[in-house]
Amino acid sequence: MSSFLLSSWNSLSTSSAVAIGLATALVASLWLIPREKLDPREPPLAYSRIPLVGHMINLLWYQNSYFSILHKTQPSPITTLLILRQRIYIISSPTLAQLAFRTSKTIDFEIIKQHASCKAIAFDQHGWDIINSPLLPDPENPSRMANYMMDLHTEMYGALAQGPALLQTNKKVLNCLVRSLNEIGDVWEGKKMFEWLRGFYTTASAEALYGVENPVKWNEKFIQMVWDFENDLGLLVLDTYPSLIARKGHTARSTVTPAFEKYYAQGLLKNASAFVQGRARCARKWGLTTNEMSKAEISILFAAVTNTVPNVFYMLCWIFSNPSLVRKLREEIEGIVRPGKGNGEGKEVVLDIENLREKCPLLTASFHESLRLVKTGFSIRTVLEDTLLADTYLLKKGAIVQIPTGVLQSDTATWGPDAEKFNPYRWMPAQSPPYLTQTQETQPLDNDKRSDVFKSKEHRKSQNAAFIPFGGGKNLCPGRHLAFNEIAAFVAVVVYGFEIEGKDGGLVRVPRMAVNRLGDGSTSPKGDVGVRIRRREGFE
Repeated sequence: MSSFLLSSWNSLSTSSAVAIGLATALVASLWLIPREKLDPREPPLAYSRIPLVGHMINLLWYQNSYFSILHKTQPSPITTLLILRQRIYIISSPTLAQLAFRTSKTIDFEIIKQHASCKAIAFDQHGWDIINSPLLPDPENPSRMANYMMDLHTEMYGALAQGPALLQTNKKVLNCLVRSLNEIGDVWEGKKMFEWLRGFYTTASAEALYGVENPVKWNEKFIQMVWDFENDLGLLVLDTYPSLIARKGHTARSTVTPAFEKYYAQGLLKNASAFVQGRARCARKWGLTTNEMSKAEISILFAAVTNTVPNVFYMLCWIFSNPSLVRKLREEIEGIVRPGKGNGEGKEVVLDIENLREKCPLLTASFHESLRLVKTGFSIRTVLEDTLLADTYLLKKGAIVQIPTGVLQSDTATWGPDAEKFNPYRWMPAQSPPYLTQTQETQPLDNDKRSDVFKSKEHRKSQNAAFIPFGGGKNLCPGRHLAFNEIAAFVAVVVYGFEIEGKDGGLVRVPRMAVNRLGDGSTSPKGDVGVRIRRREGFE
């Protein structure tokens, strides 16, 4: 055996031998580097076989699923990861997560958000200084102290709050989406579901945000570029030779920027949504250039579609994989549609999106359940000063806090033994029937198996705390109302007016999810699914 090993070693090239020797020496040296000592009050340390860098290796290998692995193998409400000398606190308790969200004075999101945003869109020093500016006299009201980020926050939350402006944006998006649906006739058409949704969702969102004339309309290649940007986002934020390690994402942002400069130069901003106009007004006020504004636009398209499409995709797949759920939803949606004027070419119906939540509880529940299973990224914060969380856990200044959404939203202790299954009835009152799979539809209902999700107020409170698809605290996503109206209303139109089957005529197959990467908000499918779609009888 020893002679075999020796001959194998001798057969290596000099460079390979040196590389192996250096790697061995590096790994061995990790055991010799002094360990960072935790304060006894800090959260318990998560074990790793390789000191200092073991967790980093696992994060790069397993991506966001590493948080689930840790939660199962080393369960704790909050855990400390040590990567070199960097502390990362992982919170998997709904109660502690909500407490961390509320402790925003010392557990902060703004610094990380500003840093990551500037890196992702390649801002130069001028843009960086404006984004990270301290409070200054308002250029339009010198007696008021403010900065760009403060005013941007006001503009975004104002434009996306429930009200006339949001309703108008929703109508624009939905009308664009329905235009694509109206191209489908009463003869079965084959589609690759995810690719199909991705294409017209990106186009419709661009038109609703920027007006009929917009860069995505001018160049359909931008549809793919938005998703290339999403795929490489983590590497773009890392900002280490992005043209080499994040080539597609780097090309996407470099190509889209001049197209938006053309958009602004042609005076097309006047046709944009209130949200886009408000952002531009704020940017001009604080001194961002047209080039810097144009650099940021790909991030707006990214935010508008890369979370929405995976959730619409899986919501439709789950619904059309279960005929019983389709029937119940159609009965419910019937209550919010009315006949339209029609144009002599076919039946027209109008959907009342203002009453979706009130009159369509099962549709709303299906939306929430889809978010619970698909929106599985993480919230991230930085600790500005030593903080005692829940009067128990010491969080040290300079540490990172990560709250893995996927862990909280799939924990069986909170959601029950079917936590990884799509069950919209878990969001319904206790008297609602449990979710039936296709094989269970004809079987008698066993009352002993009814969902006990809401048997106690305390359990429901825990679920509400664990459901964080839009983050929490003062940084709760301003687009959450837009997302609900857009996704739920579009799904309502499809369910009510169309038939969707598997490509061979059976039920729609729900594909496995891909690995949720670091930086992803929602999880896309591991592979696309073939379907066929046509109008329902009576909607020709």
